[in-house]
Amino acid sequence: MIVYVNLEHRSLYNRPDSYHNHLARQLDLKFKFEKISGMTCLIQNYNDVSLQWFRNHGVKAMIISGCAAGLEVFEKGSLTPLCEIIKTAEIPILGLCGGHQIIGVAQGTKIKFMRKLRPGEPDLTDVIAVPNYFKEVGFMALHIIKHDPIFRGIQGSPTLMACHFQALDRVPRGFELLASTEECEVQVIKQSGKPIYGFQFHPEAYTEGPDDMRSVLVCEVYPKGHDQIQTDGRTIIENFFRIAGIIQ
Repeated sequence: MIVYVNLEHRSLYNRPDSYHNHLARQLDLKFKFEKISGMTCLIQNYNDVSLQWFRNHGVKAMIISGCAAGLEVFEKGSLTPLCEIIKTAEIPILGLCGGHQIIGVAQGTKIKFMRKLRPGEPDLTDVIAVPNYFKEVGFMALHIIKHDPIFRGIQGSPTLMACHFQALDRVPRGFELLASTEECEVQVIKQSGKPIYGFQFHPEAYTEGPDDMRSVLVCEVYPKGHDQIQTDGRTIIENFFRIAGIIQ
């Protein structure tokens, strides 16, 4: 069994419309992960997991979701059990956007705003409602700093979905920097000697056809549709499951 940890704070889906969108996104990813891995994927909220729970259930790998809410809104101590799982690192872990950030926080780094907007730069508040700050939004290319099996099968620079305005302030101690962008240095990290990966981007939001709008995040970023096939994210998830020993 693999576990997809829902890191979203309950304040972000306490209305019927936002709850239904959130549920659709979680189910979309559950089905994607099950199809790629060939293994059951259980969705668990961040406050329903513990190190002992993972040991008791024989979990083979963990994926940590992104979150629209900043980590500062979480109740004190509510993320401690998840951080304990990350620090113990007994199983392969893949952090996605906010999940990437919680990996950094668990290892002692801090989260920062990327930067203030420069004069004349567009403010993409239709997607991220945080005015006056620079945001990386949409399918963008990563610059690989260090080659790693997580990029196996990808030619050139991987193109992945971005949707964030915050980032880790540095690479956590004991981790390697694998990829960056011009505006955000700490985009992809890996723990040295362990299959613990963090992606500031969203590899789970990929498209496999010109009209593929199954991803809720793709729909939010491209409400008029996205006509390009972007499969590098799926390749990265496949590679993570391969590194975890779940697929060949």
